[in-house]
Amino acid sequence: YLLEAQPPNTALSVTVTDGTLSGGAGEPFSVTNYTNNNPSTDGAGTATVYIGATMGTTGSGAPYTSGGYSGSVTMVIDVQ
Repeated sequence: YLLEAQPPNTALSVTVTDGTLSGGAGEPFSVTNYTNNNPSTDGAGTATVYIGATMGTTGSGAPYTSGGYSGSVTMVIDVQ
């Protein structure tokens, strides 16, 4: 994510809630353990935030269907 018009040369704190991806008749995926690049803004007040996460299965042995999965999470970026 590209952030602009923030205070220059400032550390940012990024938190993301865990989520679930659901789709069709298949089992859901969990999305947890978010990581980020601990961004800071540059002299112009711009920063790029990179997010990673772990995607997991239910472990039930049920099949996962082909197709789209969707869900939502909340990402909060605080200026330090």
